[in-house]
Amino acid sequence: MPYGADPRIRWVVGGIEEVALQSPYALIVAADSLHWMPWPVTLTRFAQALSPNGYLALVERRATVGDWRAELTPLLAQYSMNQEFQPYTMLTIADELAQRGLFKQVGVWETAPVDFAQPIAAWIEAIHSGNGFSRDRMDASLAAEFDRRVRTVAEAHCANGQVEQQVHARIVFGKPLADHVGAAHE
Repeated sequence: MPYGADPRIRWVVGGIEEVALQSPYALIVAADSLHWMPWPVTLTRFAQALSPNGYLALVERRATVGDWRAELTPLLAQYSMNQEFQPYTMLTIADELAQRGLFKQVGVWETAPVDFAQPIAAWIEAIHSGNGFSRDRMDASLAAEFDRRVRTVAEAHCANGQVEQQVHARIVFGKPLADHVGAAHE
């Protein structure tokens, strides 16, 4: 990753319940996996680790591929391993955290869209990076069938073999709050 070795970046890897933190932090960034974490523990640890002027940034990756994305919707619904999935955004996550007394939103910022292209095969593999389409959870023959059907749709719209996308991010930032109720929130 470009600049990933910058000495000003402190990478922390581990479960939030027990990982050693070297606070204070001026910024904590959370993204797609935040909804899997135990929120009372997570937000309390974040609140304790941030400097008084620090923020928690909830980052949501957004990508649009054009009008043909609608053709994929039935395939995504059919093949997803998460049949009871309810769509969410970082705004809805922030609202839920606020309702639970775990987050005070300060603002929202959206980056400008950036053109991004990737080969169809890589784009399909990126779909598999999500929990609902994880190759670990999908039967191999089902995953191959899904890939074939998605590839057929993509190839009909991507004559050069590249999926052209507009990629941007939405960042919801604010202050995590310590949980004073504990497991009652879970």
